[in-house]
Amino acid sequence: MNINKLIHLKDDEQVLHVVRNYWLVYLPPFLLGFLLIAAALFLMLPLFSLGLPGLVLFFTSVLVGIYYGVRTLVIWYWNVFIITTFRIVDVNQSGFFRRSVAEAAYDKVQDVTYGIDGLCRSLLNFGAVHLETAGGGAALDLADVHDPKEVNHLITEAMGWHALRRDGGARGTKVAELLATVAELSDTEAKAFLVAIQQAMGRDSDVGEAAERSSAVAAWTAESSGGSEGEEAIFRHDVIDD
Repeated sequence: MNINKLIHLKDDEQVLHVVRNYWLVYLPPFLLGFLLIAAALFLMLPLFSLGLPGLVLFFTSVLVGIYYGVRTLVIWYWNVFIITTFRIVDVNQSGFFRRSVAEAAYDKVQDVTYGIDGLCRSLLNFGAVHLETAGGGAALDLADVHDPKEVNHLITEAMGWHALRRDGGARGTKVAELLATVAELSDTEAKAFLVAIQQAMGRDSDVGEAAERSSAVAAWTAESSGGSEGEEAIFRHDVIDD
């Protein structure tokens, strides 16, 4: 499938999964088309013997059968849920030239549920997946998917990876901002900052890590009397190592 025909992928966005309706749902209309063509071919000679009315009936049956078969394949192929690294896209194909596309970013998804209703669906393991979105956005539904529990798992897993990536990026930005601020501290402010780090590590880390931090701070303090250049170099070294 050419995803670019349906959606425009953003920078660094990747398609993880493409989920379609269960093929068994489309079997009745596909069989109808097949039977119309088969019946026309089976009765071809008797129809041809009727002259023009028979020819009209023959070609009408064949064309209608082809229409139903091709239309069913098109709807099955293009009616999909696209799960990417950033969002979920619901493509609803209801005819040859009738298509609607809705999407929900993972940050907007509030709840993901699935359901299997009825004996036939329970035996064949297919049902519906439903997504609730925040901010008054439209809910997304994909009906009649095979193994809706697995589809639900794929979506929640993609949401989890997106959250980890987002939070990790936010932490990296904060660390970069902190390092830039630390580089501009005076000697007195730098000493106070290191003491605060030592106290925090003493509370949150184990004894061994706290001892290492204490030793680093002691070494920095012992060499700080050597001048501003040496002091700045040691301070920057300690911050980077941490």
